[in-house]
Amino acid sequence: MKTTLPLISFLLIAFSTISLSAADASPDPVLDITGKKLRSGIDYHVLPVFRGRGGGLTLASTGNETCPLDMVQERQEVNNGLPLTFSPVNPKKGVIRVSTDLNIKFSAATTCGQSTTWKLDFDESLQQYFITGGGVEGNPGPKTTSNWFKIEKYENDYKFLFCPTVCNYCKVICRDVGIFINNGTRRLALSDVPFKYFITSGGVEGNPGRKTISNWFKIEKYENDYKFLFCPTICDSCKVICADVGIFIKNGKQWLALSDRDVPFRVVFKKA
Repeated sequence: MKTTLPLISFLLIAFSTISLSAADASPDPVLDITGKKLRSGIDYHVLPVFRGRGGGLTLASTGNETCPLDMVQERQEVNNGLPLTFSPVNPKKGVIRVSTDLNIKFSAATTCGQSTTWKLDFDESLQQYFITGGGVEGNPGPKTTSNWFKIEKYENDYKFLFCPTVCNYCKVICRDVGIFINNGTRRLALSDVPFKYFITSGGVEGNPGRKTISNWFKIEKYENDYKFLFCPTICDSCKVICADVGIFIKNGKQWLALSDRDVPFRVVFKKA
């Protein structure tokens, strides 16, 4: 049975844009959620604009084996995923701009022995193009066309586009990057329905309200000690989940995560 690409609606986030004069040949810079220009080599989180439709982007195994890893979207909205870095085709350019060829890479190490740089790959069994790991940074040309992506303005926000221009004589496809749901996993794939997102350099302190509910936690008494709880009450009209913060073990690593097994991460506090 063929899985179809779902139409995903997103909440519009207002962005300030920088208008360039006609004499300026440089495309507009990409801005994060605070209005700052994205820069090469800096870690950023990519988050969906609409809430309740999954979280940030991360790496995961999508087959029966633990390796290789593909690019997927977190199922839970509260998970920001892994940070990303962007590297323009011209490494001397420090500012990330729209409509410019980029290498995109997760700032994470894996046990699979593959790079975390994005690459386009075709899945014969599903007859679908997916975004996977194992890409090569730099070296623009005919041998690396599958490793280059672009950020494009999409209404008031952004989308990813695969349409490499690092080879003048190569025939390439040009399509948006969207979400393909396969066996419950939200995989990044070429699509006619783009994944609409905003970019953040991390959590936001203060400014309680609808746009920051994923940044607020609580400390609760737990028997003779304490635990962390995610159950923000800073937005009366928002629907949020409430769950303890526990430990999630994957590939031998222990991650802080929301726990649905009523096993909180018990803590005490010591002055540093």
